[in-house]
Amino acid sequence: MSSNFCVVFASICFGILCLAIAYRLFKGAGEIIEEAAEIITDDEKNYYFTYGTDEQYPYILGWTRVAAPSREAAVAAFRAYHPNRNGSGCVNCASIYTEQQFNTTSLPYEGNGGVFEQEFIRLSKTVKKD
Repeated sequence: MSSNFCVVFASICFGILCLAIAYRLFKGAGEIIEEAAEIITDDEKNYYFTYGTDEQYPYILGWTRVAAPSREAAVAAFRAYHPNRNGSGCVNCASIYTEQQFNTTSLPYEGNGGVFEQEFIRLSKTVKKD
């Protein structure tokens, strides 16, 4: 083998190694950020309301993220902005995911039909003490 081939081969291997290390660091940073977000918003969870291509949905594709203390509260907050369709008891979206379910899909990385978060709704309460 020529020395040029060995240099090129070693360079490619080194590049692959660097990419693998960068991926592991990036993945680890994401987990740290998720844990920090859970600590900061201990009583608040994210729920994701996804859309399809039906023109009666509030948006075409993508999703609405709702921060609320429970699924029931998230659905109520979503319905306040996007009521059910006339005569329907169904929430006006395609699917509802918890954050854990959402993160096990390709949605956070690829979007829903290439479309990402369309809207963010936060349900919050402030207690004032005298």
